[in-house]
Amino acid sequence: MNGLETLLAGGGISHFIMLLVITSLACVKATTQSRVCRGHIRNSQDSVLYNAMFFCAVAVALSLFFPLAVPNTQIICLAFLHGVLNAAFQVLYSISLSIGPVSLTVLIINFSVLLPTCTSIFVFGESLYFTQLIGVCLLITSMLLSVNRSEGEQKTEKKWLILSVLSMLSTGCSGALQKMFYITKSSDIQNSENTFLVLTYIFAAVFAFSVYFFTAHTGKKEKSTFWFSGTVLLYAIAIGLIIAVFQKLFMLGTKHIDGTVFYPSYYGLQSVSMTFIGVLLFKDHLTARQKLGSLCGVLSIALMNLKAGISF
Repeated sequence: MNGLETLLAGGGISHFIMLLVITSLACVKATTQSRVCRGHIRNSQDSVLYNAMFFCAVAVALSLFFPLAVPNTQIICLAFLHGVLNAAFQVLYSISLSIGPVSLTVLIINFSVLLPTCTSIFVFGESLYFTQLIGVCLLITSMLLSVNRSEGEQKTEKKWLILSVLSMLSTGCSGALQKMFYITKSSDIQNSENTFLVLTYIFAAVFAFSVYFFTAHTGKKEKSTFWFSGTVLLYAIAIGLIIAVFQKLFMLGTKHIDGTVFYPSYYGLQSVSMTFIGVLLFKDHLTARQKLGSLCGVLSIALMNLKAGISF
């Protein structure tokens, strides 16, 4: 990866190519995960078990593909927090995808761009421009328009919206933490980011399995509708491999590309791509209100990527 880091340090077209590759991996992952959710996820326990399986796959893939460093206390603590946030996001995200429209779910998740972008501004001292403030206003408008208020669907969509917003907050905080990893002394240790990612997914897997077995024996004692199904396991391994490469490239992008450019560009590209994928592959039917919400969301993320007007 040293050659890739040298290329990224040069900026320019290499940054754009990196963003395209990361976005493509994210879309493949989201599309594959959507098929799993709609075909195999029947209840919350299914979601927890499936995510625990693919967390394990990511940790194993990262360990095999990339060299590791000996972890110190700081890396372990950051990885634990990052792992819990990742586990919470993936479980909530899987449930959201199984009960709501793919394109709008991904759009709401993309609003998490605000948290790491704000981290870039307030912690790393990057400038905030007037166009980006307009983008924030459009994000809020988009969220208000994204929910169809028809009486028959109001209850279901309220649950979907709540889960999607919680997913957004989880992944937003996770992204901000990932960005802040590079201001710690541990980031100076060679291959420390690889160890950080491996430990993240080990902790995420432990957290998910703990939730699964705890929930199975308390409250409603809900059971999963599958137990290490061969098909689901193959999906988990495939997505795990994709996420392993994605996370490594994402960490490199976080390190070498300004956050005020990297995050809005990535989320904007993914939002546009997944809107088309949701309609074309998953036959999502959007109302006029929801189409307007999607348009506002895409425009808002695009504006957040434009550095024009007064900077603050």
